[in-house]
Order: sequence, then structure tokens, then C-alpha cells
Amino acid sequence: MHGTGTYVTTTDTRFGEMSYAATDFYVGKSLELYGEYSWDEIELMRKIIKPGWTIVNGGANIGALAVPLAKLCDSNVKVYAFEPQPEVFEILKLNADRCENILASDCALWSSGGTTRMRYLSELTHQNIGGLIINDSGGSCDVPMVTLDDWLQGEDVDLIFLDIEGCEVPALKGAQETVKRCRPLLYVEDHPGYNTGLSEYIRSLDYLIYTHRPMLFSSSNWKKREENFFGNIVSFNNLCIPKERLKEFREVLDDQPRFTQDRNATKVRLIVPKSPREGTMGWAGIVRCGGVGDNLIAASPCKALKEMGYKVEMFSQSPQHVVFENNPYIDKLSVYDPKDWSGDLMEWQSYFHRISKTYNRFANLSHSVEAKHGLIPIQTWYWWPEEYRREMCGGSYLETAHDVLRVPHTFGPLFFPTDEEKEQARVTRSMLTGKKIIAWTLGGTRVDKVYPYASLLIARLIKELEVQVVMLGAPPPHRDYEVAKTIRDHVRVQNGTLEGLTHASSLSLDDESWPIRRILTFAAECDLVIGPDTGPSWGVAFEPVPKIILISHASLDNITKHWVNTTTLHADQGRVKCWPCHRLHDTFAYCNPININGHEFASCISDIGVEVVVREAARLLNR
Repeated sequence: MHGTGTYVTTTDTRFGEMSYAATDFYVGKSLELYGEYSWDEIELMRKIIKPGWTIVNGGANIGALAVPLAKLCDSNVKVYAFEPQPEVFEILKLNADRCENILASDCALWSSGGTTRMRYLSELTHQNIGGLIINDSGGSCDVPMVTLDDWLQGEDVDLIFLDIEGCEVPALKGAQETVKRCRPLLYVEDHPGYNTGLSEYIRSLDYLIYTHRPMLFSSSNWKKREENFFGNIVSFNNLCIPKERLKEFREVLDDQPRFTQDRNATKVRLIVPKSPREGTMGWAGIVRCGGVGDNLIAASPCKALKEMGYKVEMFSQSPQHVVFENNPYIDKLSVYDPKDWSGDLMEWQSYFHRISKTYNRFANLSHSVEAKHGLIPIQTWYWWPEEYRREMCGGSYLETAHDVLRVPHTFGPLFFPTDEEKEQARVTRSMLTGKKIIAWTLGGTRVDKVYPYASLLIARLIKELEVQVVMLGAPPPHRDYEVAKTIRDHVRVQNGTLEGLTHASSLSLDDESWPIRRILTFAAECDLVIGPDTGPSWGVAFEPVPKIILISHASLDNITKHWVNTTTLHADQGRVKCWPCHRLHDTFAYCNPININGHEFASCISDIGVEVVVREAARLLNR
């Protein structure tokens, strides 16, 4: 070995005797102490690999993973192990020779043939022989390069397993024909320090990407050693599956933490990218700094603007800006923190007035609903007579957004989930239950949007319709979280169990297992959506999923006039004469509430009977 003094020794492992470099701080040390290396990776592969598969292992090192891969299906697989560093390759050969179904190659996988430089072990400045790289100007060792397409010569492959220190993209480019022909699974390292564009490249091949963060230490290690020599060290790997093959591996794919109670239950998580798109033509600008529903209303005119030939820039603020991401009709998304804005409302308006002059078409829609259709106490017209308020505040929220921008009333989807988000929702649903699923959207931001009989209604839906109810809402400290807890307590008492009821919400704004986009995407995957006109309801306004919308302070025309597949329930004006009031209520100071069990609720939404909702839900689920 090139005069390195590297001492090669052997040890018993879970997969038989294996050789390793005694000075290696990671792979060798793990085999020595635990009789295995990165056991969580092998556990995942155990669920995936099938008898008869052909596997490519690029960056095989000494074979610490190639040997287990070769033995997972009683050796009824074939493994091509590539390791270009000559001294490490010699150890790989020792281990591969103990397995008839491993063929070892000393080539580096690359996008073209040729030679490149690597370091000899004596030239390393560390004790990690798994950290060797090619194209290393500090190395004096010449190694051959080959494309996987040339090496395979048309042979089919089922899994490409790569850990080649940031060179995964060139290796995959050298396997373009193989990937196109075979559509193999990919399991590749994607360390955040490399920034190679690996995820973007793999998505361009029409794959979905799942992160996998296996710990180097396993408490169930083969040698039963309790000492964790590696601490919290993890590998940064991605499992990549062709979209057309997802059904084959559905049971393998653990979703993100599904609900608050099991956020640490899984390790394989779908990567959901953000993808605002940059455009190439002239500009229209829209401003909307509101909640989820408000922002989705403001998204509606974007399609018409694009069809008229504009590029569209949307100005929004965090965290609700995320509903605009991946919208194909928005070319630029400009996001501000609420703290960025001046506390002086006139200064804020003046800012947008100034920048509006740089656009061909521009509108600040931030008060398009609040000023025209829903009133606040500081406005004089909040206090005008009911009948005149109804006349003045009538009309559709969506139509107003289009009218301000002078675009046609063409309506369509308001929210655009990515393929990854849709797949995430489907997997979540498949893990939930075999029953039909009703999404219950919790109360929203206004006190008049809280339905007082939610607990009774949900308990009856679960028991009488034999469905699964999933409550969708904001994390604490939002009121939704407390409302959900109350509903859970009441349903447990009424039904004697919480079976059939789940709360899909993040634990906090800092621990978002259920971020806004995931909630909106999941709602569209359900069999029925019920609730007031909250953000999730607006997210599915133009989706085929049936909806039952409980109207409170607003009119039908305001909210659901153009929605599809929607049943709208509201107060009887003969009983609730104040409805619709067109007032936005943060408190009950100027509402006409009723008292139910010592708590105040808006009379309008309270007038909608549970029996009516149950009957309508049964009709929609069975039609």
C-alpha cells in the first residue's frame, strides 16, 4: 500500500468476517465496535431491495455497505461496487471476494471517461477514508473514470446507491441512458455542505425525493455495545423514486410526522421544495398582506393577468406568503417580515403608491375585502343601518379582486401544491384509515367563525357516518389549538373514545410538522371538507372535493358565489335578523351573541343546525 503504513485487520460482523483499515475513524471504527456500519441505511434497503435486483454502489469504500446489500436477499442480488482509491480498493477486494455476487471496480463514476487525481492515504489530513474525493489537486494518485452507461453496456439496473462526496450529479449524468431506460431507485448522499444542485437535477428526471438521516450509531447494533462512539452524527441521504413507481414502494415510505402526537415517529421525509417562478415579460404588481384566505383571494386575478401578457409580482408578508409559492401565474414573490412595515399606515400606503409607478398595472388588495365587504368599527359605515350595509357590502370577494385590477371574471384554482406535496398528502391519507375522511376546518381568525356545536357534530359524523374526521387549524398560540383540544375532550366523553378523530396541526410556529401548505394540500385529498370560510376552505374552493361551508357574518355572494361542488349553509334571517351584518368581529362587543353553556357564540353561525350538517354530509359522501 503505497508506503502508508496503513494496518489492515479483520473483525466479525453481522454479515460475516470483514477487513478494514485500523486507522479509519468512521467505517473501520464502526465495524470494530459494532460489527456493522450505518445500520439504519441497511434497514431501509431491507424494505426496498427485491430478489434478482442489480445494484450499483458508487463510492463503495471498503464494502461496509456493499456486502450487506449483496446479502439482503440471501445473495440473490448482484452488486457492482465502484471504488477508485487504489489502497481502499484493495480492502474492498478482500471483502468482495468473500461474496460471489459482488463485482468490484477501481473506476470513479463520472459524466465522461478519462483519468482524475485522488490522494493516497498518506496524503490525507484526517482519519476518514470515506472522505476521499476525486478531482483533488492535492493528490498524486491517478485513477480511471468511467460513465455508468458505458460500463453497463445496456444492462438493466434496479438501484443506484451513491456516496461519492459531492460528485453525484456528474455520475448521474453519466448514467442518463440507464436512468431513462430502467427508471431505477436512487439512494444518494446530498450533504448540505456540497451545494451541487443534486435535488434540482433529480427532480428534472421526474423523481420524488425523500430525505433519510440515518444515525451512524444504532442501539440495536450486532455486537450489543451500549457506548455511542459517534454521538449524533448522521448521514445526509436522499431516497429518490420515479413518480410512476410510487405504488410499488408506498408501504416503505414513512410520511413526515403525521400529527402532533407522533412528530418523531419517522425518518424518511418527502422534500417539499419552494418554487416561485421567474418570468420574462412586462410587469403587473399585486400587494396582499393578510391571512391565508385573504391571500388566496388576491391570487385569483393572477391567471387573467398572465393571459393578458403581464409578468406578475406578488408582494406579501410572512408567514402566510407561502400560499403563493408554486403558483404558475406568479413570476416573482416578494416577501416581507411584518416588522419591515412602518407602523404609520399612511407611510405604508405611500410606499406602495410610489412603487406602483414602475408597473404597467398595479393594485394594493390589502383592504379589498375589509373596506368593501367586511367592516371594522373604526369605519363610519360600520354603524350605518343593516339594510344599507347589506346593499353596500354585497357582491363577491373574488369579483372585487378582479375588478380592482380590471381583469375578466375567470376563476379557477387558488392554491397550487407541488407534486411532492400531493404525494405527501396521499401517503398521509393512506396511513390514516380505510374510512372516508372529513376535514373539519377550525374556527378561523374571527369570533363569529367558531361553530358552537362542533364537538356534537364531529362525534355524530364519526359514529353515524363511520368516517375519520381530521381537524385542520393553526398551531398554538392560535385559538384553533385550544378549540381542537376542547373538541377532543367532548368527543371522548360523547363517543367514549377518540377513535376516528385526529388533529392535524403543528406543535408551534417553530415546530411545523403541519405547515400551512401541507394543511391546504391535505384538505383537497379528503372526501369532504366542512367548516367556516377559513384558509383551508378557500384553498379548495375550486377543487372537486365536496364542501359544506358554514357562513357567519358574510353573505353567500361574498364567499361561495363562484365555488365549485359547494353546499352553503347559513342562518335563517327570520330567526337571526342581524344576518348578514358584514361586520368583522374580533370580540362580541358589537355582535349579537347567544350564550351556550356559559360561553358566547355568534347567533348567525349558531343558527345552523347539527342535523342539517349531518344530513348534508351523508348525502355528499354517498352520492
